[in-house]
Amino acid sequence: RSAMHDTWTKMLLCIMDICRANDVERRECANLCHQFSELSGIHRGHEVQAFLDQNYHTQREQSYGWTYLHECLKDDDEGYYNIIKKMTLKKTCCTLLY
Repeated sequence: RSAMHDTWTKMLLCIMDICRANDVERRECANLCHQFSELSGIHRGHEVQAFLDQNYHTQREQSYGWTYLHECLKDDDEGYYNIIKKMTLKKTCCTLLY
């Protein structure tokens, strides 16, 4: 996903949306975006930073939050997705019970 411009863009928007929704500091959000971008070896740090600066505070009608991230996980590695899904379900059940 990090190598294709369209999916790279959507994933950075996804990371930013999740970070904003969960009060993650912008610096930490930027670190996550840079780490993801480094996977491709294509995107330079200044390109990533420019994208963050231009889009971080932009409110969009369509969000690429948790739902998009889960869809990507399921498409990329269904086994890992199922592990994450089970962990989330257990955490939710424990929260409801206690």
